[in-house]
Amino acid sequence: MFPKTAHLTRRITPWLSGLLIAAILLAACSQAPAITPTPLVEPTATTEPGPPTPVVPVEGLYNTLWVLVGYGEAANPTVIPRNVKVTAEFTPEGSLSGSSGCNSYNAMYNATPEGALTVVPPIATTRMACESGMEAEATYLAALESAQTFLFTPEGRLEIIYDSNPAYEEKLVYASGEVSFTNTTWVLVASGDPEAPAKLTPGVEITAVFGKPAQEESIAVAHHFQGVT
Repeated sequence: MFPKTAHLTRRITPWLSGLLIAAILLAACSQAPAITPTPLVEPTATTEPGPPTPVVPVEGLYNTLWVLVGYGEAANPTVIPRNVKVTAEFTPEGSLSGSSGCNSYNAMYNATPEGALTVVPPIATTRMACESGMEAEATYLAALESAQTFLFTPEGRLEIIYDSNPAYEEKLVYASGEVSFTNTTWVLVASGDPEAPAKLTPGVEITAVFGKPAQEESIAVAHHFQGVT
């Protein structure tokens, strides 16, 4: 009996070992976490920031008598003749006026810190006839009505870019002629004897702004002091 039992045990033991190994493998497979594939993310294109928009000081237009020195093709502008004076004065209220070479003109304009400049047509002018300067005047007024942008050069000149549909860039070039008497804040620096003017006391500031023609100012002063002895 004992030998038969031992032989049967030796035959069953390998079978039980294989069964246990299979059970362990199945348990390990059932407990392993499921692996979720990571979705591919397409790289997003990054755009480089563009250059900042230049800021043009609009107030640089004001209170200055701008004298035209050239016009036409930007690379080779036409020089204004000596006997022709073309000017432009811009006010903070949006008014543009001056001499167009023969006649006086006035119009409204719009200017932005981004450098955009437009003149609202039609430009009103007087109707004088002159022996010279009429052709330059017509060209100048047409250029103003087609103005697009403006800028100030390092030399202090004003340039207005306009487009009359040519094959090249066109501009009006102005030089600062003189400061306008009206609508300018004048600061008193001395008073008294012209031969030996006395300076103001430090810390004291006296200013004056003239907004009317001289004739109207004198009339207003006369009325103010009427009856004073």
